[in-house]
Amino acid sequence: MKIRLLLSASLLIGCAMNLSAQTITAPTGQSLIIANPVNITGGSVNIKADSAYKIGGKTILSIKGFQNIFLGDSSGVINSGTNNTFVGKNAGAKNTSGASNMFLGSFAGYRNISGAANTFIGVSAGEGNTTGGNNLFMGTAAGAANGGGNLNTFIGVNAGRFNQNADGNAFIGLSAGYNNTSGYYNTSIGTYAGQGNTSGFFNTFIGAGSGNNITTGSSNIFIGFQAGTTAGTGNITNAVAIGSNAVVGVSNAIVLGNNASVGIGTSDPITNGAKLVVVGAGSGANVLQLRNLPNKTVTTGLKQLFADASGNIVTFSSTTSQSTNAVSEGTSVISSDNWLLTKNGFLKNNNPKGIIIGEGIESLPSGYNLYVTEGVLTEKVKVALKNSDEWADYVFDKKYNRMTLSQVEKYIQQNKHLPNVPSAAEMVENGNDLHKTDIKLLEKIEELTLYMIELKKENQQMKKAIKALTKRKR
Repeated sequence: MKIRLLLSASLLIGCAMNLSAQTITAPTGQSLIIANPVNITGGSVNIKADSAYKIGGKTILSIKGFQNIFLGDSSGVINSGTNNTFVGKNAGAKNTSGASNMFLGSFAGYRNISGAANTFIGVSAGEGNTTGGNNLFMGTAAGAANGGGNLNTFIGVNAGRFNQNADGNAFIGLSAGYNNTSGYYNTSIGTYAGQGNTSGFFNTFIGAGSGNNITTGSSNIFIGFQAGTTAGTGNITNAVAIGSNAVVGVSNAIVLGNNASVGIGTSDPITNGAKLVVVGAGSGANVLQLRNLPNKTVTTGLKQLFADASGNIVTFSSTTSQSTNAVSEGTSVISSDNWLLTKNGFLKNNNPKGIIIGEGIESLPSGYNLYVTEGVLTEKVKVALKNSDEWADYVFDKKYNRMTLSQVEKYIQQNKHLPNVPSAAEMVENGNDLHKTDIKLLEKIEELTLYMIELKKENQQMKKAIKALTKRKR
């Protein structure tokens, strides 16, 4: 039979004001039940270490262990650790030797056994933690599955929800790092940031939805709303995507923006349609340095740079291993089909219309490959012949049909130039082909030589005839 002790308000006040301590002890095996409210003024209620406050038979407040505070049904119920604070139903309920922990929220740190220096705030925050230490989990189910992971910071509902034994992660935002299980030293900041990563490490995801396609990739940096990778490239490494919706699809690559233009020294890199605009700081300033560039080699897909007449850097491009590079001017392109670097090291021009050097050439005769204004200066010119038939020695052939001097005289009177020699008008229209002109000049020299030989023979015959006539007159 329980003994009920009824205390009036006057008795309570009297006991509180009495300088001597008053002890109320229930009989052994019995409970002390106070039916009416108890008011304590200027005093305190002392509960021994092995005791607890209970309501309805359930522990509400206890201080089991050393310097612990447990508030909530079954919180710290089997604790023997020190310096712990558990607040909420079943908070730290299985903790035995873990020390210096703070669990605030129902089931916060529920399974913690020996983990130390943890702070779990929120319903089920760090619920699965057993041995992990030095963690900070704030938010409903933040780090709920963490078992032995250390040095983690998860802030936000479901942040780091399935992290198990991974260390050194920082996840801030709703479901940030949600699926991470074994990935370590990742940083995810923003709603759903790095949500898909499971085992990748050393990643940095900043921005809502950033890095969501990464699953196992490592050492990546994604900054901006939904900045990340293309679908199916969740395992890439050392990739960077910066800007809203910026996407990178291969490892060891950097992407700036989503089809964005980049400006350095300008606030408007888009006006001229370029993807990269660099504005110098004025006269004498070094605008751009390119160091340790490779020497040009015969390599498929070779890309090179050159400066045009205005000092602008323009790109070369090639598609074949033997080609040089295409030169772009405006929208016109001299492709690799026009230039060829042969295996012997010669640069060959395949353009049927030839090459123009200089200004002012408008009317071009066909059949030539090089046009130059203002002359060519060289120490030596050698013209190759395809065969011996091109040279003028054919004049000495017996079959050569040479005009008589009378025919030559008549031709000159009619045409005002030598036979088989271009006129001045033809020279202006078609140009002077030095190779052909040399042959024609030699042809005329050889013809003149033959004419002189004939005249010499005639002269000798005339001398003999004159000499014979002279002898007869004597």
